[in-house]
Amino acid sequence: MNTDWRLVRGRPGPALADAVLGYRAFDLTLDRVQRRLEVPVGAVTLVANLGRGTLRIGRPGESGDWSSADSFAVGPRTRAVIGEHNGVMRGIEVNLTSWFARTVLGVHLGELRDRQVELDQLLGRRWRHLEEQLAELPTSQARFTLLDRHLLRLRAAGPEPAPQLRAAWRHLLRGTTPTTVAALAHEVGWSPRSLELRFAEHIGLTPKSAARVTRLARTLRMLTAGHPLSTASTACGFYDQAHLNREFRALTGGTPREFLHHRRTPGRHLDRLPGWVTSALLP
Repeated sequence: MNTDWRLVRGRPGPALADAVLGYRAFDLTLDRVQRRLEVPVGAVTLVANLGRGTLRIGRPGESGDWSSADSFAVGPRTRAVIGEHNGVMRGIEVNLTSWFARTVLGVHLGELRDRQVELDQLLGRRWRHLEEQLAELPTSQARFTLLDRHLLRLRAAGPEPAPQLRAAWRHLLRGTTPTTVAALAHEVGWSPRSLELRFAEHIGLTPKSAARVTRLARTLRMLTAGHPLSTASTACGFYDQAHLNREFRALTGGTPREFLHHRRTPGRHLDRLPGWVTSALLP
């Protein structure tokens, strides 16, 4: 089989820059099965299948619990998943902030936590019509432009999240706020109960789970940049290296050493989000 790997990244227009994390168009013809470990990142991913291949999704260490998906939404996650395909895939990926996914999909984000759901089930004819339009366009850039127009219309028609919610999320991303729910709620001027309810609806995670996911993101950036485990442990607020290892295994299914080893596997890792460490190729 002749192998071919084409991937085009796209950024949203300025009016969506705070809501859409990026687009990726892909067209793969490989001579092998490809398996990727995808760590939780606190975002929502939509995948449009444009006529080639089917993805299987499972969790590390749970070989009997796999599902197949064509065009689907991956909700906010508290644990890593493995995506596997037979080497042939063509489609487009849209990565959204969770709060904007709440607007786009029209569902309480907590309903999608640790789930992947066919987009037909969520959006029905609206999605099928958009997917048909995407498949007919000749270039990736034309598809990104169509997605921009579609998402701008949805944003104009839907509610914007409360500024306190977005402020709380930014604090967690930066790691500048104590990780207790009460401290974070006080920081943004809400009660702890209000913070928990808004996070469940618009982020899809509890504040505590969101703090764990964003701390993992900071840890991965440090480790893949070459910082020792001891340095990452202190900088990211773990009690010690053993605490970091326990959290890492709980969220990714493996150890930091194993993840870094997979990142060194020959091939293309192509993290899904700019500035994030999201993925590793598995053997």
